[in-house]
Amino acid sequence: MRLLFYIFLICQIFNFLAVFAEKVKEDSSELNPVRWENVEEEKSNSIKKIFWKSFEDDESYFREKNEKDVIRKIDKKLYDKNNLLKLGGLTVDNSLIPKEGQSYLNIDLDSSGNLFSSYSYSLSNIFQLNLVNAGSFNIKNNSLRRNSQLTDTYLQNDNLNYRVGGKILFFPREKNDLFWLSSRVSFGRDFESKKDYIYAGLTSTIKLNSWLTFNVSPKYIFGGVENLGAIGLSNNISLSNEFQFIAETNIVNTQNSSNNSTFSLRYAYSPFNSIDVFATNAVGFQDIGTMLSINDYKFGVRINCIF
Repeated sequence: MRLLFYIFLICQIFNFLAVFAEKVKEDSSELNPVRWENVEEEKSNSIKKIFWKSFEDDESYFREKNEKDVIRKIDKKLYDKNNLLKLGGLTVDNSLIPKEGQSYLNIDLDSSGNLFSSYSYSLSNIFQLNLVNAGSFNIKNNSLRRNSQLTDTYLQNDNLNYRVGGKILFFPREKNDLFWLSSRVSFGRDFESKKDYIYAGLTSTIKLNSWLTFNVSPKYIFGGVENLGAIGLSNNISLSNEFQFIAETNIVNTQNSSNNSTFSLRYAYSPFNSIDVFATNAVGFQDIGTMLSINDYKFGVRINCIF
């Protein structure tokens, strides 16, 4: 036992000496980071000239080059494909949320005049609080595929919808799982009709491979006048670290509504900011709007920010 201890001690001493020697070598190279080499031209009748140039075999040259390569790799790593997933979906959500202490803001506007904005804050790595989600549906009754008490109540002219809620993640992202499960509950109100509703949804996200992610999200609305349910299906196809194609559909299981589809191209212009250009026949991207449809497709943009 004592012999093993001595062997271990000697190995540690040698290891320390090696590290110390490497440190001294780095310090000495930093004192004279550029060495110069005397280069003489071929002999000629003209006066001999001496040219000076940097000697690229010097260690400081390669160390600087390696440091730049590391910085490029770090910048590229920031464009993690999961970052785009943390920005969520449009009509179908996914399970990921930004890390603790980060805020998430999005604003969307479409060709029909719908305008909505949402702000959320991650209280922890597994819980996100949705503090603000407000906007107005600009829609005419004859553009809806189906009318009901629900649409008459929450989609009136000059409506203003507001909701607060939270989202909990059951599998923390630190585990680097390929499967995530989350649940979201929110309480909404239409200020025109003064009617309230409760939204509840369960979302599972499956990362099939490095470029394809699939989401399944059953959801239900308990309204004061009528209930509404649907199953959302979507996929996120990573075309590159900056581009992602999103396809979503909501299959409604009630007679008072019909299915809808959304297609979006997402571009990340920085690691935590993106813009979506989309086409959809869903009424909107807020709770009720994701389960209702209109006759024609509309186009729009959404801006997503994590900070």
